[in-house]
Amino acid sequence: MNSHSARPWPYPRWVAHRGAGTLAPENTLAAFRKGAEHGYRMFECDAKLSADGVVFLMHDATLHRTTTGHGIGGDKNWHQLSQLDAGSWHSRNFSGEPLPTLANVAQFCIRNRYFLNIEIKPTPGIEYKTGEVVAREAAQIWQHEAVQPLLTSFQVDALKGAFKAAPHLPRGLLLSSLTEGWLNTAQSLECCAVVCFYALWTPETVKAVHDAGMRCLSYTVNDEWVAEHLLQFGIMGSVLVSSIEGKQSPSVGLLNIGEEDIKGNEVVKRAAELLRESGLNFYGNVEGDDIYKGTTDVVVCDGFVGNVALKASEGVIRLMGGYLKEEFRRNVFTSVAGLIARPVINAFRNRIDPRLYNGATLLGLRGIVVKSHGSADQFAYRIAIGRAVDEARGGVLNHITERMSAIQEGIV
Repeated sequence: MNSHSARPWPYPRWVAHRGAGTLAPENTLAAFRKGAEHGYRMFECDAKLSADGVVFLMHDATLHRTTTGHGIGGDKNWHQLSQLDAGSWHSRNFSGEPLPTLANVAQFCIRNRYFLNIEIKPTPGIEYKTGEVVAREAAQIWQHEAVQPLLTSFQVDALKGAFKAAPHLPRGLLLSSLTEGWLNTAQSLECCAVVCFYALWTPETVKAVHDAGMRCLSYTVNDEWVAEHLLQFGIMGSVLVSSIEGKQSPSVGLLNIGEEDIKGNEVVKRAAELLRESGLNFYGNVEGDDIYKGTTDVVVCDGFVGNVALKASEGVIRLMGGYLKEEFRRNVFTSVAGLIARPVINAFRNRIDPRLYNGATLLGLRGIVVKSHGSADQFAYRIAIGRAVDEARGGVLNHITERMSAIQEGIV
């Protein structure tokens, strides 16, 4: 049992992620203020080092997603970083919001009696040093406070550095999967908590952590698995297009209510992050009309949304066909016009003939399955069978397996 296990747990049950989730630009003081407005008393933030050793808040290693800068954040000195706009990417209301230092956020929390979870998010290559510096600065800032900040990290070396620099500060091991030896690692670092993706907790793992004298904490309790599924849909769709149509790097779009990164629910936003980091040719968010424009080769969405989009498309086609018939039958003149326009109408009908597109590929299975429409005729069935043959010849199953394995191992 470690030195932290006997202490009472001082922190609230709920923690505001990166300040205020998606209500304000993440890891900024504006986000902390917004989270406080919603009643949160504890906040989580991501801390890393500038090139000149200043601890500042930012999640990504690169600057472009959440600031007006470019390149690796840890390669810039603090003066350069302090000049960046970290708010306009979110919305116009937050334009000009700067990146904060850990000292800035600490002052806000201490003065308002808030609690803080500092996730040590090092630039790759300086994990141990980042852990040391963050822990040393936190210990200095909070030295006269009754409740110290909770230090967490996915990076074991960062926690080792924090342990060496400030062994009295509470630590938590972050896990996205239960890797071999995870419990021993947490114990060797004298962690007070193990912080897991919530779906990993089982009665057995909870008991093991409790028996070791540590707390069980959960992160992202908002169906992260759905976002992971959307990533997998994107991978499989990309492989399918590449194998059948011969495109080397098919473009992938995520169906959303707008093109901006701030649009959509939490699952869609998280899926966009995963797709952006996946190595796919990710275009970004696409809207419903992009499906018909052909903006991307693959449009990713969940089954519910996809079914609605397909049925709506079928309805629009029937509606247009019905309106055309009504107009051409309105009187003798429109009937004559219909006869004259028949070649054009027939050509149009052939282009949108659903039989030409019959056969929905069910991806993610151990074999090739192409589902035909219930009302398909002989011609439509031939199209679906031809699709299955093309997929078999193109080695779709093997390509999907290889790509999924590469993504999981972080090779691409």
